[in-house]
Amino acid sequence: MRKLLLVLLFFGILGCASYQSKVADARRQMADGQPLKAAEMLEAKANEPGKDQVLFLMDYGLALHEARDFKKSNDVLIQADRLAEVKDYVSLGRQAGSLFVNESLIQYKSERFENILINAYLALNFTLQGNYESALVECRRMDEKIIKMKRAKEDVRKNFYARYLSAMIWEAQKNWDSSYIDYVNAYKIRSNLKQFRKDLIRAAWKARRYKDLKKWQKEFPEVKLAEIKKQDRTMGELVYIYQQGWIPRKRPRPENFRFPHLVRKYVGLRSSYLNISGKKYPATERLYNVGDEAIRTLNDDYKYLVAKKMLGIVAKEVVADQIRQKDKTLGALAAIAMHAADQADLRQWSTLPDSFQISRIKLKPGKHVVKVYATGPSGETLVKEQTVTIQKGKKTFITQRTFY
Repeated sequence: MRKLLLVLLFFGILGCASYQSKVADARRQMADGQPLKAAEMLEAKANEPGKDQVLFLMDYGLALHEARDFKKSNDVLIQADRLAEVKDYVSLGRQAGSLFVNESLIQYKSERFENILINAYLALNFTLQGNYESALVECRRMDEKIIKMKRAKEDVRKNFYARYLSAMIWEAQKNWDSSYIDYVNAYKIRSNLKQFRKDLIRAAWKARRYKDLKKWQKEFPEVKLAEIKKQDRTMGELVYIYQQGWIPRKRPRPENFRFPHLVRKYVGLRSSYLNISGKKYPATERLYNVGDEAIRTLNDDYKYLVAKKMLGIVAKEVVADQIRQKDKTLGALAAIAMHAADQADLRQWSTLPDSFQISRIKLKPGKHVVKVYATGPSGETLVKEQTVTIQKGKKTFITQRTFY
């Protein structure tokens, strides 16, 4: 019995912190511009079966994405997606053990928004490779997951990111009607994206939905259809997706160490813009605020966490009381050990950005020198300079991440 108490205390206290500590060096390598080193640090753990394998796979996949190895990133994220979907993955023994120690004993299966973001990154990776068919499959997969969650009466927001990304992909494939439908569905979810003014008018015109076109022209009179037609005949488009900062990090609540809360990580770079061939273009607009969604999800789950913790507290006291009946000292030690070990589960997909942002720019065909700048309260900095080739009538997708 004494050995059992020592085991409970040891694994309970170290279990929650173990994952964060194991990926801390990989996060630092990513932030320092060494994503391949980060991937190398995560690879062995990602391939090792265990309760945190899904997490390691997600972080490994994201490190590979940052390293621009989009194919291998997809191989890893597909494995994470399949593993997260496995039914009855948690053994009864681990479930029971979590009542006496902490949640970190249980197999991690990903938060709802994390599960959807697996497919968001798969879609982005396929898009960056020009594999639009596979990207659309992942957009549909996101929708399927959300529908399933709603049927389970879980409060999940409509997926604006999936709708908008799929609208652009349909457009890249010249499937004008499907593109228009997705732009309209995205607009119904969130109408404050400035880019929508041109998107809806262009998509309605290309889809030959002339009645809808008149409606959008009336709503957005500043957008000139003649200019859109001219650009369509003579130009291509650069689609820039900016991944900004770090997702808020899980920490124990100051008022109660048994429960987690999310703490935002300060970053000086919060937006981005492109300077192309000497011309400065407008700043990126937010497509998806990952940090806000993470906080909302945790807050929504708080009642469930409290209920389970209360059940655990009762279970601990019952066990401790049974031990006290035989040995008062040992019973007291059991209570102390089990309650001390009952710490907040701080596991999360910790390499995610805080937000996805976008800028779409019409450009003449040919090669362009693109300078990526990131801006914030601390000023602006040149993040990357690259040469991009634009083709008439086609989209070129690029992405960039900043961490500080």
